[in-house]
Amino acid sequence: MAGDRMTSADFVRQLADATPRLQALVDEHLADHDGELLLHVLMADARRWVISAFYNLQDDTATMAVLHLLDEALRDGEANLENAVAISFVEDSCVWHPRMAAFVDAWPRGLRAEAERQQSTT
Repeated sequence: MAGDRMTSADFVRQLADATPRLQALVDEHLADHDGELLLHVLMADARRWVISAFYNLQDDTATMAVLHLLDEALRDGEANLENAVAISFVEDSCVWHPRMAAFVDAWPRGLRAEAERQQSTT
């Protein structure tokens, strides 16, 4: 992207490339919404997949790839993408709950920093 901000389309394309299950998730999302991307809804679906994959020890490579993609989207994404990651991924991951500690500990630095920022403002 050479200095450009990550767009929602970039994010969705890279998310779908992470694993066939996420390609199916993206395809299903678009089919359910008549081809329209509802970024916060898709982010919530991706969050549920990542949490499930992490705690069920499934597809660790894809799980980490998605976490790094989310981190990049938070740091280098367009405003709507940053917002979707901050709210529909970080905030909605219940980072304050002790059961989520191992999951949050696995996050790249940018996602963890956002979680800490959100915790300090509550």
